[in-house]
Amino acid sequence: EDDDQRGLAHFLEHMCFNGTEHFPGNSLITYLESIGVKFGAHLNAYTSTDETVYNICKAPVARTSTVDSCLMILRDWSCGLLLNPADIDAERGVIVNEWRQRNSATNRMLEKASPDLYGGTAYGYRLPIGQMEVVENFKPEVLRRFYDRWNVPANQAVIVTGDIDVDAVEKQVRSTFGSIPARRSPL
Repeated sequence: EDDDQRGLAHFLEHMCFNGTEHFPGNSLITYLESIGVKFGAHLNAYTSTDETVYNICKAPVARTSTVDSCLMILRDWSCGLLLNPADIDAERGVIVNEWRQRNSATNRMLEKASPDLYGGTAYGYRLPIGQMEVVENFKPEVLRRFYDRWNVPANQAVIVTGDIDVDAVEKQVRSTFGSIPARRSPL
């Protein structure tokens, strides 16, 4: 993240649950909960200093349609976020509240010590929650550019585990993700 993007990776993580190409609005959460995948417990994500991980677990993989749908959700997270401006504005408050809850003495000491802990690298100045000035004020097109720049196949991996037919799921992964244009992030 550049200085004016501090917190956008974490913000994108939140936006993955606010509408995608194939699951607009909250239909992604509604669908997954209808098959027993509970939001927060079995459907979640986190952003650390160098990665964002999305997790769908406890999905009933005996049904091929469930595996297809879960892979489509991962694909949408990869390249099909809607990033609706109204949803972005609504999510700002969620992230500010998350920051407030974490703004403990321990976290303030960690933020102060991070530049030394990370040996003076950018990691020490880029805690995942970001800067609230950025979170509260970025324009939606800035988030879209960040998403398009960094959410590229070269920066992503898909891991599927469980009681599955490995060959069939590999074929599904190739089919679902194979049409995404191969682009490299500008590292």
